[in-house]
Amino acid sequence: MKNYNGFKTREDRHSFYKSNPWRAMRLYILNRDKLCQVCLSKNKLTIANTVDHIVDLSVSPHLSLDPKNCQGLCTSCHSRKTSKEHNGKTTTFKPKNLMWDINEMLDI
Repeated sequence: MKNYNGFKTREDRHSFYKSNPWRAMRLYILNRDKLCQVCLSKNKLTIANTVDHIVDLSVSPHLSLDPKNCQGLCTSCHSRKTSKEHNGKTTTFKPKNLMWDINEMLDI
Protein backbone atom coordinates (compact mmCIF):
# COMPACT_ATOMS: atom_id res chain seq x y z
CA MET A 1 0.00 0.00 0.00
CA LYS A 2 1.18 3.49 -0.78
CA ASN A 3 2.35 5.43 2.27
CA TYR A 4 -0.04 8.34 2.73
CA ASN A 5 2.20 10.52 4.81
CA GLY A 6 1.59 13.80 3.06
CA PHE A 7 -1.48 15.34 1.47
CA LYS A 8 0.03 18.55 0.21
CA THR A 9 -1.53 18.56 -3.24
CA ARG A 10 -4.95 17.94 -4.69
CA GLU A 11 -3.49 14.97 -6.57
CA ASP A 12 -2.30 13.42 -3.29
CA ARG A 13 -5.81 13.60 -1.87
CA HIS A 14 -7.41 12.38 -5.09
CA SER A 15 -5.10 9.37 -5.17
CA PHE A 16 -5.86 8.57 -1.54
CA TYR A 17 -9.64 8.82 -1.92
CA LYS A 18 -9.53 6.44 -4.92
CA SER A 19 -7.43 3.85 -3.04
CA ASN A 20 -8.85 0.50 -1.98
CA PRO A 21 -7.89 1.00 1.70
CA TRP A 22 -9.88 4.26 1.82
CA ARG A 23 -12.85 2.76 -0.01
CA ALA A 24 -12.95 -0.07 2.53
CA MET A 25 -12.65 2.38 5.42
CA ARG A 26 -15.43 4.55 3.96
CA LEU A 27 -17.81 1.58 3.79
CA TYR A 28 -16.89 0.58 7.33
CA ILE A 29 -17.56 4.09 8.70
CA LEU A 30 -20.87 4.52 6.86
CA ASN A 31 -21.97 1.13 8.16
CA ARG A 32 -20.89 2.09 11.70
CA ASP A 33 -22.30 5.65 11.60
CA LYS A 34 -25.55 5.29 9.73
CA LEU A 35 -26.64 8.73 10.95
CA CYS A 36 -24.87 12.09 10.72
CA GLN A 37 -22.95 12.51 13.95
CA VAL A 38 -23.34 16.31 14.03
CA CYS A 39 -27.09 16.21 13.43
CA LEU A 40 -27.45 13.42 15.98
CA SER A 41 -25.77 15.62 18.60
CA LYS A 42 -28.54 18.17 17.89
CA ASN A 43 -31.34 15.58 18.18
CA LYS A 44 -31.82 15.39 14.41
CA LEU A 45 -31.89 12.16 12.44
CA THR A 46 -30.10 12.57 9.13
CA ILE A 47 -28.63 9.84 6.98
CA ALA A 48 -24.81 9.90 6.88
CA ASN A 49 -23.60 9.77 3.29
CA THR A 50 -20.10 11.25 3.65
CA VAL A 51 -17.10 10.20 5.71
CA ASP A 52 -15.23 13.04 7.37
CA HIS A 53 -11.75 13.12 8.84
CA ILE A 54 -12.23 14.71 12.25
CA VAL A 55 -8.65 15.97 12.19
CA ASP A 56 -7.88 17.06 8.63
CA LEU A 57 -5.46 14.99 6.55
CA SER A 58 -3.18 17.98 6.08
CA VAL A 59 -2.79 18.26 9.86
CA SER A 60 -2.41 14.57 10.75
CA PRO A 61 -1.85 12.42 7.66
CA HIS A 62 -0.90 9.45 9.86
CA LEU A 63 -4.57 9.29 10.96
CA SER A 64 -5.88 8.96 7.40
CA LEU A 65 -7.05 5.36 7.92
CA ASP A 66 -7.77 5.51 11.66
CA PRO A 67 -11.47 4.82 12.26
CA LYS A 68 -11.30 6.90 15.47
CA ASN A 69 -10.50 9.91 13.26
CA CYS A 70 -13.46 9.33 10.95
CA GLN A 71 -17.15 10.10 11.32
CA GLY A 72 -20.21 9.78 9.18
CA LEU A 73 -21.80 13.11 8.25
CA CYS A 74 -24.58 14.32 5.98
CA THR A 75 -23.66 16.43 2.97
CA SER A 76 -24.72 19.65 4.66
CA CYS A 77 -22.69 19.16 7.85
CA HIS A 78 -19.64 17.98 5.93
CA SER A 79 -19.79 20.99 3.60
CA ARG A 80 -20.15 23.35 6.55
CA LYS A 81 -17.24 21.76 8.45
CA THR A 82 -14.96 21.67 5.41
CA SER A 83 -15.75 25.26 4.54
CA LYS A 84 -14.92 26.40 8.08
CA GLU A 85 -11.65 24.48 8.03
CA HIS A 86 -10.57 25.89 4.69
CA ASN A 87 -11.73 29.47 4.68
CA GLY A 88 -13.80 30.28 7.72
CA LYS A 89 -17.09 30.45 5.81
CA THR A 90 -20.09 28.19 6.17
CA THR A 91 -22.61 26.88 3.69
CA THR A 92 -26.33 26.65 4.26
CA PHE A 93 -27.32 23.67 2.08
CA LYS A 94 -29.55 21.23 3.95
CA PRO A 95 -31.14 18.21 2.28
CA LYS A 96 -34.56 18.60 3.95
CA ASN A 97 -35.86 15.28 2.67
CA LEU A 98 -33.24 13.37 4.71
CA MET A 99 -33.72 15.14 8.05
CA TRP A 100 -36.16 14.30 10.83
CA ASP A 101 -36.58 15.86 14.25
CA ILE A 102 -36.41 13.19 16.96
CA ASN A 103 -38.85 15.07 19.19
CA GLU A 104 -41.44 15.34 16.40
CA MET A 105 -41.12 11.63 15.68
CA LEU A 106 -41.68 10.77 19.35
CA ASP A 107 -44.48 13.38 19.79
CA ILE A 108 -42.59 15.10 22.60
